[in-house]
Amino acid sequence: MATASPAAATRSAPLTAAHLRAMLVAGVLGAEVLVGQLAVHYSQQGTHVATFWPNAGLSVVALSLALPSWRRTVLIGVLAVTATANHLGGRPLDISLAYGLANTAGAAAAIWVLTRGARPRPRLHNLEDFFRLITAVLLAAGISAGMGAATVALLTDGDAFTTWRSITASHAAAILLIAPLAMQLPKVRSQAGTFETILQWLSLAAVVLLVFRPEQQLPLAFLPFPFLVWGAARLTPRQVALQLLAFFATVSALSSAGLGPIVKVVEVVEGSVGLVGTVLQVWVLAAVLVSLPLCLVRSQQLLTLDRLTHSHALVSNILDSTTGTAILGTDLEGRIEFFNIGAERMTGYSAREVIGKATLALVDFGDGRLRIAIEVGEDPDTELLEDLIGPFLDSAATDGPQAAFTSDWDFVRRDGEVRTISVAISRRYRDDGRPLGFLGVADDVTERRRHEAMVAAALDTEKQIVERLAQVDQTKNDFLSTVSHELRTPITSIIGYSQLLASDDSTGLPAMHQQIIGRIERNGRRLMGLIEDMLTMSQVEVGSFSFERAPIDLRDSVLNAVEAAQGTVAVNALALDVEVGPETVKVHGDPDKLERVFVNLLSNAAKFSHAGDRIGVQLRTEGDEAVLRVVDSGIGIGPEDQAHLFDRFFRGADAHALAIQGVGLGLPIAGAIVAGHDGRIDVLSELGQGSTFVVRLPLLHDRSASTVRV
Repeated sequence: MATASPAAATRSAPLTAAHLRAMLVAGVLGAEVLVGQLAVHYSQQGTHVATFWPNAGLSVVALSLALPSWRRTVLIGVLAVTATANHLGGRPLDISLAYGLANTAGAAAAIWVLTRGARPRPRLHNLEDFFRLITAVLLAAGISAGMGAATVALLTDGDAFTTWRSITASHAAAILLIAPLAMQLPKVRSQAGTFETILQWLSLAAVVLLVFRPEQQLPLAFLPFPFLVWGAARLTPRQVALQLLAFFATVSALSSAGLGPIVKVVEVVEGSVGLVGTVLQVWVLAAVLVSLPLCLVRSQQLLTLDRLTHSHALVSNILDSTTGTAILGTDLEGRIEFFNIGAERMTGYSAREVIGKATLALVDFGDGRLRIAIEVGEDPDTELLEDLIGPFLDSAATDGPQAAFTSDWDFVRRDGEVRTISVAISRRYRDDGRPLGFLGVADDVTERRRHEAMVAAALDTEKQIVERLAQVDQTKNDFLSTVSHELRTPITSIIGYSQLLASDDSTGLPAMHQQIIGRIERNGRRLMGLIEDMLTMSQVEVGSFSFERAPIDLRDSVLNAVEAAQGTVAVNALALDVEVGPETVKVHGDPDKLERVFVNLLSNAAKFSHAGDRIGVQLRTEGDEAVLRVVDSGIGIGPEDQAHLFDRFFRGADAHALAIQGVGLGLPIAGAIVAGHDGRIDVLSELGQGSTFVVRLPLLHDRSASTVRV
């Protein structure tokens, strides 16, 4: 068997509901034809209106059940069925049409009042809705009665006032009794059980039969009212609406049979036959006005009680589950009114011991510090408590009436242990804005504050150490700068005199002396380079290392570096492979500083290469970058050493093992210079496989010469 798709089922669901509603509306309109015809047929002889006109209420029911977009069509249907019912009941066609129009106008006015405020369906939940219903009833009954009286005056020889009086009572009673059945009523549980419900119905029926027995006079006419009030106080609104309708149907049938006090009273005053129906409907209206508002008020109380109970249960569950936080509520004098599980754990007291029996108090241990405690059976010291927390609450109140202030307090537990608690205190207020008491939310922060104090002390100690280290570092930099400056002059003299001796052929120095002078010069130059590196590193660290940047051709700096490194390369028996293209490589840089970078990289490659190895130097452009690669096939660098290559004074394990000269400043200086040119140095190396140092610098864009400090 084929099954419908979920999408098709979803589309069909609203259509099914709409069809059911349309069938209900059609059924109500069909019922109007039947009951309207019967009401006209059984109306009192000699009158132009029915004793009771249920169509007034049924028309409002049909409009209430209809969707808003259907109501104009339903009004046309109301006009048609009402006119048909009157005509089938024996009234002339013109009067039937006029009465149908009057009924339709009254129903339209009623539904307009009941659905004002974008309500798709009339609602009867509270007294405001009830007063709206009364307004709709009066307006609808007045319009229908006025049009009906005009019809009688123009088309018949009847009494217009009597007609107006009868139609007003009958339409008002019908709408007030029948319309609530189709309105949205409060969904509340019945306060009466099955036995009480049956007993109430039977009691009401017995009282009605007692009141409407033969020869019964007026004094007992209102005896059913207390039983209707009983139902209004215990049954659901829908049950009450059904009971009122059944009550009216019963007393109408008994009165039509000539029974009951209303008939007797009308006979005594020699009133007209139609007056019986009018008085009966007014009497029933009084019963409705007593029962229905009471039922709505009680329903609202039950709904409010349910919401409050639910809210109270929810809040209680939340507060009871908050086992790590203490929540206390007190009155204005400090007496405890609420005490959750978290408060029990924090204080050592149980809620049974303190609620209504204890107060918050301030305890002085003699050291001048006040501590909070709970005192059972003691009168609160409200002045001391208010003096202590009042100013804080008053200052917090500037941020709003519900603002709270938070502070750390020392709390004395039941066992005498003093704990540090963080308390947020706020005032509680009544609905009218008057203060009701205080609310405190507390957390035990003893360990947290202890840890914070330890961390603060550790941070303070660390700060002092850092400041001391900074002073030591600054002293070291100053020392290096001073020593370097002081050493430059004598070393310059040593190098100069060595060069002078080596170039003077007139002295006729022996060959061994010539070698000694050459070593003095080389070592002097090495020492001078070391001093220059130390000065440069000192400038980098103190932020005084500057660049004179200008548009340059990077090829010149590379070739100058290659030429400067030739001596080191030759001493180590190495060969250089230089690849510099014919095209200009423009960068914005300091030529001397960049040349120093390339010299350091070449010297580094030479020192860590084997005799006879070749060192490659490649300069090219890649995208927006100028890229220089210095490639060697030397001893390589281990992964653990690569992470520290650019740390000052760092030398790898192999450099120490092989006694390779250097102090570990060349690469840090090179890294600082390249970073000052917005570039970077990458290193690719493996032990025993050689190393590749890659310098990347941004190609020149239009920029003027400038001085940059790093």
